[in-house]
Amino acid sequence: MWRISVQSVRHYWALFAGTFVALALGVALIGVSASALAATWAVDATPDGSTPSVTLKDGTGAARTLSSGDLDMGGVQSVLAMAGVVSAFVTVFVIAGTCAFGIALRRRDMGLLRLVGAGGGQVRRMVLGESLAVAVPAAVAGCAVAAVTAPLAVEALNGTGLSPVDLRPGPLLWPLVFAAGSGLVIAVLGMLAASKRAARVRPTEALREADLDSRTMTAGRAVTGVLALLGGAVMVALAPGSGTEAATPLALFGTMALAVAATLLGPLYLPPLLRVMALPLRWADPVAGRLAAESVRTSRRRTASLVGPVLAILAIVGVFTTVLSTTGAATSADDRARTTAQLVVEPAGDGGSLDREAVDRLREDPRVAA
Repeated sequence: MWRISVQSVRHYWALFAGTFVALALGVALIGVSASALAATWAVDATPDGSTPSVTLKDGTGAARTLSSGDLDMGGVQSVLAMAGVVSAFVTVFVIAGTCAFGIALRRRDMGLLRLVGAGGGQVRRMVLGESLAVAVPAAVAGCAVAAVTAPLAVEALNGTGLSPVDLRPGPLLWPLVFAAGSGLVIAVLGMLAASKRAARVRPTEALREADLDSRTMTAGRAVTGVLALLGGAVMVALAPGSGTEAATPLALFGTMALAVAATLLGPLYLPPLLRVMALPLRWADPVAGRLAAESVRTSRRRTASLVGPVLAILAIVGVFTTVLSTTGAATSADDRARTTAQLVVEPAGDGGSLDREAVDRLREDPRVAA
């Protein structure tokens, strides 16, 4: 089946071009994130011990360390890790959409293979072989792009203020190996759903002329979509009331879950929604507009496959950009809320200090908490 997979990729190269580009860009983004993350790990958290440790006690007597003397790389590492996760998630979504679209256009070919004696397992292995035939050169191309852009990205990261010290590009071997392996896994994951659908194609599909979808919403698809919708709604609802550390992952993963739900439940709401949106086109060109609207109605799986990746990209990029733009402000507000005193007592003279008698009187006052 490997030879058939390679020949299929060569014959339908236009269908697999989108998968190649999406996977190459995904591998490049993962490689850049991994190389920048490796650069943060190479930073010595306690460079020279020159930064003093500052620990104060609050009104309850609990010690609060405002500065431990170590470099805090957790913020930039969290951002880079989330960037890699989001890149992998969006890449899987796009590949799954392009593969589902390709299978929807090749149902007659799959039916012919079943008609000449190919089993469902063989068709599935052929589709997975197609994904590997595209993934290997795409991973190589993505690693080449990452090798060129990773040093530039690390230098640009120094100007964002996310890192407390300037980062230096490190060795690229293991980050690129990780990116290439992730690309192969992403390609297989993106093709799994399409391969299952291809294995279920019946031999009679070879005799069909119209592309009509049957059983667009299976029980597993509906249940998974509803669970993803509920889980995403709960996480997004909890994000505003959470702390600065919990709000960011809740918002991101909640958006991912909602994007998954929107794609899985797409065959239910997309056809009527797109038919309403196609009304201006029907008024401008009645023939083309009517054909487009009916094509959306009859080919629900294909419509969901096309809209799903676009929806996921817009949702994830929008939320990730918003999170990055508000993280700094939220951190500053949280620091002010924890460290700003309600009342500050200063000496009367410039450059002086409170004498011991004044400090003792303040401590004896029951209205002074700290």
